Amino acid sequence: MDTLCQEYIHSGDYSGIWNILSKVEELESRVHKLHWQQYWDDPEDPTKGIFKHIQSISHVLENLLTHAMEGVDMHGMYKRGVLLFQNYPLDAVY
Repeated sequence: MDTLCQEYIHSGDYSGIWNILSKVEELESRVHKLHWQQYWDDPEDPTKGIFKHIQSISHVLENLLTHAMEGVDMHGMYKRGVLLFQNYPLDAVY
């Protein structure tokens, strides 16, 4: 996320964020279908943790893309450490 954000800050082009978000959303959709088709009532659903992690990543990317598209001062936010990805414990989902 950090590299992706820095690339946007230096280039002003948010297509990289958009492209990665599109791929993550695609993956999210595929895992969601697997969950609903195979593990609907299984309390030990192996897709549940993976799905939640993918959702978290998607949420952080959407937040980053929204700021970029709205023209928010990303450099300033990045320096202050207030961007969602800088404060969101993505590894806590595991």
